[in-house]
Amino acid sequence: MLQTQFSFLDENIRMMTDDQQGALCPTKSNIFLGFQWLLQGAQAGDKLFLHFSGHGSQQKDQDGDEKDGADETLLPTDYRDAGHILDDEVNERVVNPLPEGVVLHSVIDACHSGTAMDLRYYTKCKRGTFEWKDNYKSPHLARTKGTAGGVAFQFGACKDSEVAQDTAELGGTNSGAATYSFIQAIEFGGRSQSYGQILCRMQRSMDKLKKLREDSAAGGGAGGQLGRWMEKVAAQKQTPQLSCSSKIDLSQPLML
Repeated sequence: MLQTQFSFLDENIRMMTDDQQGALCPTKSNIFLGFQWLLQGAQAGDKLFLHFSGHGSQQKDQDGDEKDGADETLLPTDYRDAGHILDDEVNERVVNPLPEGVVLHSVIDACHSGTAMDLRYYTKCKRGTFEWKDNYKSPHLARTKGTAGGVAFQFGACKDSEVAQDTAELGGTNSGAATYSFIQAIEFGGRSQSYGQILCRMQRSMDKLKKLREDSAAGGGAGGQLGRWMEKVAAQKQTPQLSCSSKIDLSQPLML
């Protein structure tokens, strides 16, 4: 998508996957180095893109910056030894250094990922309408979570209280449902569509997936533990969420 829709070059893309070794294995230290690589040399006019598709979790908030009392986390491959990547760490390493004139877009496809970058404002698509909400208790705290003049956007797979799902029902191959829905939204609406249109298209994909699973659970005839598991999965709601470092007009075109 980055190459076909937005003309990114091979040399400007770094991809880490679990099956790779060395610097391209997504360990905690390698992910941090990847953040550094992404920001290195960024200057006004640059467009950056960050995608994470993997496991997410929550931990008890230790510094009092979370309204819900929990830090959202990303799990590197070595999380058992190196620990989780806190939303505070993502904010400090990716958001805080973002220079003036630079625009960062990210898609975080993980459980509890709504505010995985600790950006100040967040919203969701509710029957085609939007309302920005402030993620922080005080303006002082919000300022510590801001950029160095740039603009940061994050499409989260779900609200902080929800889990993200994988799916093969929508596209025929197994992938994160939010990743698939984001790509489909871009391919369907093009690069000139608005942020609000993208978010609502993602929500419609999630609603479609939920309906498919409800129908499958109702008509599958599975009983016992498997049947209960199918019903539980079908009942799960997934609400894509958009966060931003500032209150932008959601009718404006994508700046990627």
